[in-house]
Amino acid sequence: MSLAPLALPVRAVPVPWYILPLLILLTVTGCDSGGGEDGILPPSDVSATATDAGVQLTWTGGSEGYNLYRSRQPMSDVSGRTPINGASPVSSPPYLDGDTENTTLYYYRITSVGAGGTESEPSGEVQVQTLYPQPPGRP
Repeated sequence: MSLAPLALPVRAVPVPWYILPLLILLTVTGCDSGGGEDGILPPSDVSATATDAGVQLTWTGGSEGYNLYRSRQPMSDVSGRTPINGASPVSSPPYLDGDTENTTLYYYRITSVGAGGTESEPSGEVQVQTLYPQPPGRP
């Protein structure tokens, strides 16, 4: 025994002209862009690579700037922390964090910075162990 789908008649309901702008306004202001409070998306594809000069950070995103955060412990968020890039956001990747210590495990998160300094939610956390310095070659 198979059941056929129930077909109900569909009828268009006319909307008065003075209600239509209100419906459009509610639709546009109620949409969610998927970003932070102001629709700013966090950077993606964040990676950290240990080099002899420090830690090279790369990421993708289309923001006006970025703030980078470093810790020796995992970070659940970045609120109350000072970015390692200081008061001026980084304009684009990559970024070399040269203020690191040898053989130390670091955790990084990056936020996008929009107009007025508004930050996105932080990116996913990446971790990297800095290198042990190589001794100079024999003369």
